Amino acid sequence: MGESRNVQCMCRNGYRGSFCDQSFSESGTTLLRHSLRNIESVAFESQSVACVDNEFEFLCPHGGSILVDFAAYGNIGESDEICLTSVPTKVNVTYWEECIHPSSLQTMISMCQGLTYCRIKDLQSLFPDSPCLPTTPITLQYRMRCLFEPMTTCPLHAIYQNGRCYVPYVTEEPLSMYNAQTKCRKEGGQLAFSVGQVAQNEIAAIVRKQAGNDGSSCYWMDGRLGDSSLCECYYISRRNAFWSQRNCNSSQQWVCQFAPESKPTEIYDKFVEQHAIVDGLTNVESAASSTADDETSLRMKRSFCEEYDWDGITVPRTLACTETQIPCPDPENTIESLLKGVTTQKCSCELNGWEGKPNTTNCIHKWVGLLDQMINSDAPAEHISRKWVQFLQNSTNQMLFGGDLVASVEIGRKLLSLARVQYAVLDDRKERYEKAVEFTQMYGEAGNELLSDHATNVWLTLSDDVRIHKVSSLISGLEQSATLFAEFIIENQKKIEYSNWAFEVQVKKPILMAVSNVGDNDKSKLVRRSPLFGVMSFTGPNISSSSTNAYFNESSRNGNVTFSFSLSPVLLMPPLKILWQSTQTAVLLSTLDDSGLFARPRSRLIPSNTNPLVLAYYVFRSVGALLNINKTTITNSLIIEDQIKFEKFQKNTNKTFMTGASVNDPANSIPLPESYPVNFKFYHIRTDGMSNPRCVFWDAFKK
Repeated sequence: MGESRNVQCMCRNGYRGSFCDQSFSESGTTLLRHSLRNIESVAFESQSVACVDNEFEFLCPHGGSILVDFAAYGNIGESDEICLTSVPTKVNVTYWEECIHPSSLQTMISMCQGLTYCRIKDLQSLFPDSPCLPTTPITLQYRMRCLFEPMTTCPLHAIYQNGRCYVPYVTEEPLSMYNAQTKCRKEGGQLAFSVGQVAQNEIAAIVRKQAGNDGSSCYWMDGRLGDSSLCECYYISRRNAFWSQRNCNSSQQWVCQFAPESKPTEIYDKFVEQHAIVDGLTNVESAASSTADDETSLRMKRSFCEEYDWDGITVPRTLACTETQIPCPDPENTIESLLKGVTTQKCSCELNGWEGKPNTTNCIHKWVGLLDQMINSDAPAEHISRKWVQFLQNSTNQMLFGGDLVASVEIGRKLLSLARVQYAVLDDRKERYEKAVEFTQMYGEAGNELLSDHATNVWLTLSDDVRIHKVSSLISGLEQSATLFAEFIIENQKKIEYSNWAFEVQVKKPILMAVSNVGDNDKSKLVRRSPLFGVMSFTGPNISSSSTNAYFNESSRNGNVTFSFSLSPVLLMPPLKILWQSTQTAVLLSTLDDSGLFARPRSRLIPSNTNPLVLAYYVFRSVGALLNINKTTITNSLIIEDQIKFEKFQKNTNKTFMTGASVNDPANSIPLPESYPVNFKFYHIRTDGMSNPRCVFWDAFKK
């Protein structure tokens, strides 16, 4: 930061601007202040006042950029009655010794300048080393304006993204998180926080370019994780980059963020309007340009997305190719922190219009935090899953954020681990079974809500990479809940059905003796009919196979198992003997893969002669659109070749379904012999008028 921005002028008598050379009488500006406790009008006041105990917000409503002219955190030796509530009641003085934080201006510039919307939840945490005595009332006096032109000028080698300049420190001596923050502040910035995905990618690219072949490093960004000793850093290697957690006192590289600078010629001659909110105190001021002709001429040269209302929040007028930040709707019930409570929306470069709906990934309801607390306190998993369903159903009736969906996927992952631990230690088989049934039913119902039409509309507001990753994780979690359920059921088969997905599990227990009554060429057919799309009818023909040490013996004559799901393809699977042998092969491969000859096998796939085979079958509705990045392409199939974990998509004008099956662990595939592939038979293929085989699709309406 240049020395010219280290000095500031405190204005009097209604004068404003960086050098107090603009008067309200010249620009015709009026100023109003509103308070929830009392309403008063104050004319020609130069500085605005924010109380230290209150939240600070400042908004440029027409997509302008915030310019910070003045900031003084502390006490300038005067009393402001508005903020006296923070002073002990017994203190009765009208004059205090002046005490101003020396980094007031730099700090507020680094936090707000160049943005359209600036929000600081806790001013005291922004200035942890108070310059004043405990009995002295502290305020933030500030002057801010809105520039019509965006501020995009950054220092050399910096990365500009969404109103911020990011500078990675690649070759400097590594520092602790606290020392890195101090270093950034001394240079007029802050340790980078709330860094978006695009900025992360650009930071990783410039780091790789500067570091060359010098290895990998973690870069401090985003700060401490709550009250723990761990801090977030962004690990960057030559091939990938991801978030990691390190001890805050460990030495790492770091990334500073700075406010962009403005061009001096753009400060005074542009139309400006600003709106500042300070916990119920509102300060609205506007200044006209010198001539209407200049304003009209300038506006014609720029393209904007116009202001509009969204769920009670005003999205400001925003310059094309830029992104605006606005507070999340329903602020009373959302989590607020440096990383949360703000949503973004981009004004398109090509279309001069808004791109989709606002991104609510950083908007998360407080019930997510409550579920996290219940998991950390080891509350019964079935009780947590029931609460989860209730919260999701309430959100569906009111408001659901993208952050709720993303966080729910993580909640589901933690819940599965918790349930597996809690139920494995129960000795009472009946109690274990009852708890597993309740948990699985509630967990599946939560998944059903997350796949509902209402949730789908919210999923589609997320970026493709985030949506596809999280929806895939959600599907994987639901599949794993089915196989977890199979571990604790008393019956040999069980099915649970919902409106948006369904599953059935079968437990096939081997018999320890050698038989050979079915040829290797026999197939097990899976004909699947779901109550989602028709009436469920189940028949259980015999399945039998042979093995050297074990075989599967059931009462069927043809050796096939049939699952009837209406309007679904027939899945022809290898005999159970082949599947059982393939699980043993998978264990051997996983043992040797990347671990050496004597590594321990993964317990989830270890079969023995007495371990049963767990066969699970799934049907999902309307997930094809969530997993597809090309809106114009019909996805027919995603088949993992020669593996028993498979998925099949079908599409008509209204719905897209996905069907799948797994053996033992849905998170792992097993290799099949080339002579025993998985085959599909479609009885409702539409071929009329289709010259390209890739355009042939399954007609769910054709009987």
